[in-house]
This record gives sequence, C-alpha cells and structure tokens, in this order.
Amino acid sequence: MCDYLENVGASPGRSGHRLAASAGRILFQTRKALARLFNLNDPGRIIFTENATGALNLALFGLLQPGDRVLTTSLEHNAVMRPLRRLEELRQITIDILPGTATSHYDLELMAGWCRRRKYRLAVINHASNVIGTLAPLAKILPILRENGIISVIDGAQSAGSYPFDLSQLDPDIFCFTGHKCLFGPPGTGGLYIKPGIEPQPLKYGGTGSRSETEYQPDFLP
Repeated sequence: MCDYLENVGASPGRSGHRLAASAGRILFQTRKALARLFNLNDPGRIIFTENATGALNLALFGLLQPGDRVLTTSLEHNAVMRPLRRLEELRQITIDILPGTATSHYDLELMAGWCRRRKYRLAVINHASNVIGTLAPLAKILPILRENGIISVIDGAQSAGSYPFDLSQLDPDIFCFTGHKCLFGPPGTGGLYIKPGIEPQPLKYGGTGSRSETEYQPDFLP
C-alpha cells in the first residue's frame, strides 16, 4: 500500500499513461494471486468491491428477480439477511430459512428435501461463522444445490485466507470475500468470484475504463 501511494497513486483503467498502466498491472496481479489462492483458472472472473457486504449485495440484488424464492440459514450474517429482507420488501421474494441444529450445523436431509420440493432461484450460505466458529460442509451442500439447479452464493468473509479450500473442486457459482481480514488487505476491499454462465446485473452504471465509445454499460468481466 505504501509503495502504491508513494510511487503510483493513479487509477487503473482510466488512462494510458505510465502510472495508470502500473495501477492496472497491480490490479491484474492481485486477481492472479487470488486465483492461485482459490485455485481458479480464470482471474478475470474475480470482481473487486468495497467489502464482502458489497459483494453479497451485488450477487443478491443482481440475481434475484420479483417472485423468486431463496434458501438461506439461521446462521447468516446481517450482510446476507438485511439485503434479503430488503428484497423481500422491494421484489416480493420468498425467503426460506434452514434452522441450525443443536450443534450449530445444518440438517442436510432437510435441506435436500426442501431443494427437491421447492423451486429456489438461489441459496446463500455462510462458509464460516465469526460468532460460533463453525464451518459449513460445502463439499456436501453444493452438490445438493447443483443437483436441483439452484445457484449457490457462498459468504466467505471469514474463511478466505484463514481456512484452506479449493474453489475448483467445491465449484460454487459465486464466492464472496473481504480483503481486510485474513487476506491481510486494506480496509475497503473485497470482491467475489463469479462462475462462467452466472451473470448478475450490475448495481451501478457508469465509467469502467473500457468501451468508452458506447453509452451502454459493457456486459463483460472484469
């Protein structure tokens, strides 16, 4: 951070001068480093936001449409529950909350039954809880969601950098993370990995540093 502030200080993707190009390289190198950490093939599918809350809002507001049904759990952070409750008000989505068990884990048989009988647009699951310290068994949960055609959104704010996992094997549709915790990044950083074929609508529209000749928002990543 000190090197960037002292020797770069430019915005990536906003100009063609030397310092802007240096800023762009830093951003690209950061994507590559995260892709290595998460074991992902395409760094371009990693999108940066201001924090995990911003990433979760992008996923939920960008994917859920009026009348959709969403599955979540009783162990979620307010970064998940408050956006869902707002979408309940704005878009009349239906929220099904899977209760945690006595050991603070999930009843996977109940989850599988709900997924078979109910038409969910997506499921949003907390990977690691900063309150009770439990880890969701994603290797068991994600196949249930895939088998039923349900988009998976994983809140990895607490697990990214603190717990080893392989996203290429787990294969979530969206994985959200923050930078300032166990990734040792600065405050005000975060992001999400978006699997190819999953295309949430943007929350903001405006300049991107690409396709500046068109008045319409570019539809490609990053």
